[in-house]
Amino acid sequence: MAAARPKRAERPVAALTRPLASLGDDYDTVEYGSGTVQEIDAHVAAEARRIVSPRVVRPPSAGR
Repeated sequence: MAAARPKRAERPVAALTRPLASLGDDYDTVEYGSGTVQEIDAHVAAEARRIVSPRVVRPPSAGR
């Protein structure tokens, strides 16, 4: 019998896109909240820029 694979905490893509997906829910409730569509648009644009921005990968420290 093969050993079970260890579970991963979260897939990297899901971790990146989860905040953007939650902003999509804000559009559904904008009429009930205190924000505006323009504010949500600005948050969505900022989150999208964060997702596509290049990431700096640091090598592991030698002393750890």
